[in-house]
Amino acid sequence: MSKVKFLFFSSLQDLTQSNTIEININGTVKDALDLIFELYGDPLKNRVFDQNSGKIKRYIIVAVNRKDIRHLNGLDTNLNEGDEISLLPAAAGG
Repeated sequence: MSKVKFLFFSSLQDLTQSNTIEININGTVKDALDLIFELYGDPLKNRVFDQNSGKIKRYIIVAVNRKDIRHLNGLDTNLNEGDEISLLPAAAGG
């Protein structure tokens, strides 16, 4: 098992009532997210995932060690000991 840290920002932090959590997991970003959703329930899952497409909502950034997973292997990005997964809503302006 690898210990990885989740970092929550902005409105996602409001849903978890925490800015960080460490979990033990072997696997991918998808596996880690599934575990986090089990811990925090549907409000977090519904904020992160589009329930119709099963994909991460376009305004949510998921990063591993500060690299957007869209530039890695997406949800299939493998995790290693000490990795940090950041979940944050993208900034928008007008």
